[in-house]
Amino acid sequence: MIQEIQIDYLNRNIKHIDFLCVNTMQNVLSKVPVRLFNNDKPTSKNKFYLHTKYVIIKSLPQDVPVNIMVDVEVFTDKKRVLLKDLNIQNSHMDSDVLICSTK
Repeated sequence: MIQEIQIDYLNRNIKHIDFLCVNTMQNVLSKVPVRLFNNDKPTSKNKFYLHTKYVIIKSLPQDVPVNIMVDVEVFTDKKRVLLKDLNIQNSHMDSDVLICSTK
């Protein structure tokens, strides 16, 4: 499992990668990026604003998502979206984390 990647920001080359040896039967804590999509469509009622770029997920290493994609069209009737509103399988997390909200 990748723990950290160091990138040379001038030429965007990878300088170094740290790997973590994990037990596939034990949960790990992982920092997972959050992304919004369908937020700029003219048909959407509300514009959502991201409140957190990352969430901490506890799961087995093979169940860690690459990222969490939030389709804001699904939440058009809501003013805010919490982590518990998203359907993230096989994970344990702080479910009351605010992900995004309307202004």
